[in-house]
Amino acid sequence: MVLPGGWTVEAPIPRHPRATGGCFSCCYYVRAKDGTKAFLKALDYSPAIGNPNAADILKFLSSAYVYERDVAQKCGRMDRVVRALDYGQIQVGPDLSELVPEAS
Repeated sequence: MVLPGGWTVEAPIPRHPRATGGCFSCCYYVRAKDGTKAFLKALDYSPAIGNPNAADILKFLSSAYVYERDVAQKCGRMDRVVRALDYGQIQVGPDLSELVPEAS
């Protein structure tokens, strides 16, 4: 899959069985047109679907995304911090219930 910013999604990154973070995301290896390799963190909004507290869940997930994005942008000039190369959104299916492939 090629993303709007030109990044090609190459492969899912396997989740460690004892991982404690990233409960609402999937991670992938991506490559830019110039060959640059990078890490992609994709948020999964599907926990909100059909949930009676959907608005609260969407607010929580969106706030977490905006916070991470803003921190990464502010730390962009530091050399010992993860650097944000791009950000955006993509819908992988006709509705939010379409699942993003996860690593096995």
